[in-house]
Amino acid sequence: MMSALCGSAEICNLNESGFGLTTPGLWVTESGVECSEIKSSDVYVCAGKTLQFQIDKYEGGTFQGGSLVIGSDASAGAGMIAQARANATLVFPDYGTVECGGLVLNNGMLGVRDAGGGTYDILKGKITLEATSDMPFMIVDSRGDSSRTIEINADLQGAVGSAMEYGSVFQHDVDGLADGYKEGKGKKTLVLSGTFDKFYGTLAVTNKLQTASITTLGALNSYGSRLKLDTDSVFSGKMVVNSGNVLECTTAGKEYQIGGLELRPGSVLLLNGSTTLDSMNVPSSTSCASLRVSGECRASGPVMVALPGCTALPDGKTNRIEILTAASSSEINPDDFVLVGCGTSNYETYHFVSSRFVVESGVDGAKTLFCEFEPYAMLIASDSTAREPGKVLYPSAITNDASWSSGVAQDPNVTYVVIGLGSTAMSLRSLRINENGTDTCVFSGKRLIIAKDGKLYTDCGVFRSERNPLRILDDGRILNMKGNDLKFIGGIDLHRGNALMYMFHNLCDIDVLTGSGTLVAGKGQSSTKNYRGRYQLRNTEEFMGTVLMQQDDPPRSTEYQTLEVCNNALGGTLPEFNPAALCLTKQSTLEVVESSPTQRLENVVNRGVLIDGVGRVLLEEAHEYLRIDWPISMNGELWKEGAGTLVLGGECLFGSAGASDPSEDTVADIHLKEGVLAIASVSAIDGCRLSISNNTTLAVAYSSGNSALLKYGLRNVKTAEPFVLCDVEGGKLPLAVDFSGWGDTVPIALEVGLVTVTNQEDIVASVTSMMPETVDMLGVNSFYKVKMSKAVNSDEDTVTFKAALTKVGFTVTVR
Repeated sequence: MMSALCGSAEICNLNESGFGLTTPGLWVTESGVECSEIKSSDVYVCAGKTLQFQIDKYEGGTFQGGSLVIGSDASAGAGMIAQARANATLVFPDYGTVECGGLVLNNGMLGVRDAGGGTYDILKGKITLEATSDMPFMIVDSRGDSSRTIEINADLQGAVGSAMEYGSVFQHDVDGLADGYKEGKGKKTLVLSGTFDKFYGTLAVTNKLQTASITTLGALNSYGSRLKLDTDSVFSGKMVVNSGNVLECTTAGKEYQIGGLELRPGSVLLLNGSTTLDSMNVPSSTSCASLRVSGECRASGPVMVALPGCTALPDGKTNRIEILTAASSSEINPDDFVLVGCGTSNYETYHFVSSRFVVESGVDGAKTLFCEFEPYAMLIASDSTAREPGKVLYPSAITNDASWSSGVAQDPNVTYVVIGLGSTAMSLRSLRINENGTDTCVFSGKRLIIAKDGKLYTDCGVFRSERNPLRILDDGRILNMKGNDLKFIGGIDLHRGNALMYMFHNLCDIDVLTGSGTLVAGKGQSSTKNYRGRYQLRNTEEFMGTVLMQQDDPPRSTEYQTLEVCNNALGGTLPEFNPAALCLTKQSTLEVVESSPTQRLENVVNRGVLIDGVGRVLLEEAHEYLRIDWPISMNGELWKEGAGTLVLGGECLFGSAGASDPSEDTVADIHLKEGVLAIASVSAIDGCRLSISNNTTLAVAYSSGNSALLKYGLRNVKTAEPFVLCDVEGGKLPLAVDFSGWGDTVPIALEVGLVTVTNQEDIVASVTSMMPETVDMLGVNSFYKVKMSKAVNSDEDTVTFKAALTKVGFTVTVR
């Protein structure tokens, strides 16, 4: 069981669980003879056992033997050394009598178990690492409820291929990063403070590593969340940062030196910084940490970059931040880097959408990666004049030069930003256009951004962006002040987050919609206001976001927030299905426009409709037609109103997450108040309580290729109350069969399913009493004889009500 690096010596094995390194009786030779004393010329091996030390003291101790080997390269297996008290430091001097000397770490583990925070010295002296990457030596902190710093002050040495890992399984959010990044609970930290000039192995970190001055380290892998470089950290070796893990440079303005760097997909660079704001809350100076890699840097994206505290300055004073510099042979593609956090909390939103990464080569060929920002001007003026009762607006026409930090408005090379910077009067930012009442307002700067509680008040009928779309993100708001129609020419880009739109009884027409944020229409700010706008979204093929239509709560009139479907699919193809790509709630309405009364939302774009609370579909005139092939998720009540025809051709889902089956408390009600509700999919309303009023038609819209619909018709087996008749004349279901989608001809005779329900006596009896003697024929001119019947589907315990259709009359052929 001798360690591979150790020379000739007497081998003493741990015979049983130990309670002290100096207890001779616990050690035996390979032949079973008790070791009578600890000798500096001998090797002591803990393999397949657990060695606990200083269980009854806070003090540590000095190992008097030649070497202590934890684990083994023999069949006895791993060993474990367990520290039971804070600062019970083990010292392993190199007596020089054994080739390896000190502590030798093989396929074993060191466990730290004492509770409480603070800094714990656990190992000092000489440590030789022999464990390999397929079975590294583990340093495990088994207490997950404390903030602890563990320090190893040692002469660490190890050959290429040796490996040590430090960490715990506990996780928590990482400060300064976006949601989703984790590190060990309690922010446990490992400090390396010895010498490493003979270490060529790998140290893997699954918690956080904070370094003192390290001159040589062969390879350092971050498998956990945070590798932290402190003020004096210097690495001459190579660092490898793995997916989901963080390399942090702590001190603003400091350039940290490392020998080599590999950034793997999903890794994170966190470079702390600081920004000074002037009296107008505009950045005036900034400083940020950076990395200098003396050797190669290799990055394969996406590599996420977080720059907390680092803010680019307006007006082109500082429009780039240095990230890292590396040797000319480095492989750094700026497209592999993504900004995930930047600036103070007030400015973070802007930087997400104004940045790009660039790589430049210096005179010596060294490559430098920069995060570069657009020149921008901040809206800084404020006017506390109350324009409306209870409202304080901060008017500033786009032509008012004094309102911008640059002092120059509409520079074609400058982005203009309206962003909320806090709750004080000097921090509020609201841009009002156009104060002189002109009908059309033209913005000719590079881009106008309304972000993070910034507000755009519109008094004009047309807003034209000449160079780039108006960009809205993170609760940026547009409020229509006059109640007139408002048309956006040049488009709106919902870059991310919510874009809040407040319209009165008027139309908001957006000619082009792009981005991946959420358009939130109708979220009124004041209980005295009655926002009942109408929205038309055109040219949305590149829109990757969602639409939320909602009312004030409760509604105060019979007019509702309305989304008009007009020759578009309300968005492009999403990478995965979103059940709430369009959400109708609080009695908001979906309808078609009179100029294009036939519309279809085709199910080819991974988009779904969520009915949350109450959502309405209005087809006011009999010739108006809307077919929705998107899956509809029921989390409330869907009201179909008006004399037109609504066709449901998708799947019925349930709840806000789009579950396939309803839960016990799911509300899934469909109200057919007027006109025609046609079912073109066998599962379109399966699981819903269908409430039918007088003067309505419930149609099954068959097509020749839809065998399931032909067999079952309107299938509704997931609910105990499939149909409710509300003052329907005669007390019968107003059923119709629709062959308009069949094609050129309908067969002379065929049998079709009309309604399928669960084969339960009360359900079948209730539906039987509702079945009419015949059904109306839609989409065909020939006369058909109809014979009604029902059949039990014994294989699935359902009952299908059917209609046998036979064409009658004469056929005249002219030759």
